[in-house]
Amino acid sequence: MNTNKLLVGALLGGVAYFLLGWVLYGMLFAETLASMMPGMAAVQRAQADMDMVAMIVGNLVFGLLLAYIFEKWAGVRSFMGGMVAGATVGFLVALGYDSIMHGVTTMCSWGGVILDSVIFAVMSGVAGGLIGWWLGYNRK
Repeated sequence: MNTNKLLVGALLGGVAYFLLGWVLYGMLFAETLASMMPGMAAVQRAQADMDMVAMIVGNLVFGLLLAYIFEKWAGVRSFMGGMVAGATVGFLVALGYDSIMHGVTTMCSWGGVILDSVIFAVMSGVAGGLIGWWLGYNRK
């Protein structure tokens, strides 16, 4: 396993997750998700109170998750391979987590579960594509 490739891939993926999360969750789908997840209003932080350190750590961990899977087990070495694998992993992670949250809380509806899973799949596809490209770039 190439540790340097893994860590740079994790960083690329983490940055992609962060930026796409800002655009998709923070701007494009904010109102739609709020209407599908009415219970979130009671627990969601205001924009000014967001814990940026926690958000950065979380996004880097998701980047590391994909990079580790691709580098250690899956042998993903291309943008397209990373995009497909990333979208698949992202969709399944979000669908599993969101389904459990729907089952044990009143924070979201099934529509919110599906929409969030699709949004996270798109983010994971782009992040996975970048990671896969990096892992294959100048590989010896």
